Amino acid sequence: MTIVDDNNGEAVNDAGNANSVNAVEENSAEAITAEKEGMLSQEKLAEDTKVSAEEVPSDIAISTRDNLKDVVITSSDKVAFIDSVVSNTRFEREYSLFGGKLSITIRSLTAEETNAMAAWAFKQSVIDPTWHLSGRGRKHLLTAQVAKFNGIEIPPLAEPLFETLDKDGKTTHRPGWVDMASFWDDKGAAVVDAVIRCTADFDAKYKILCSKAEDENFWAPDTP
Repeated sequence: MTIVDDNNGEAVNDAGNANSVNAVEENSAEAITAEKEGMLSQEKLAEDTKVSAEEVPSDIAISTRDNLKDVVITSSDKVAFIDSVVSNTRFEREYSLFGGKLSITIRSLTAEETNAMAAWAFKQSVIDPTWHLSGRGRKHLLTAQVAKFNGIEIPPLAEPLFETLDKDGKTTHRPGWVDMASFWDDKGAAVVDAVIRCTADFDAKYKILCSKAEDENFWAPDTP
């Protein structure tokens, strides 16, 4: 079995420990399922970086599973959502931060992108249980979710989305999008945290809108 390290991309031959790795994989079946169902969702990443209310900029609302009732769904949100569904395009919303000094556009992910990031995160966590503490996973998500950052367009995740295997069947190569996370390396912690909170709000809106797909009162003015 060959494992590629997220830090340097080098292949590590672990054939001698195949049994132990297989045991980890078998015992982690439920964890894999949890990853694919959204462990890398915006909400989860926001929860990993929570701060006290006093530390959060006043123009940013924190939205997690625990306070969906505080999420505001506007008519504009509903129109944009329906348009994205009908046209089979990404749902996008714009956020203004720090009194208009920073503007970002957040987009929804494809199912394939979500699965690809979940698979990569799970593998890195098996290699290094402390991997999630590095913040790399959060930066991967931001790269996938943020379509524009102060006018700078960030392309969707680069292909290939999943690891590829050489013809020799021994060497794997990292997904094409892994290095895209470097976009956030020179951004301040306050900026990254603020953007993460916006992705949390976006994720909450998206979940609520999807949950109302069969609601006859979808266009009602009231909010959840």
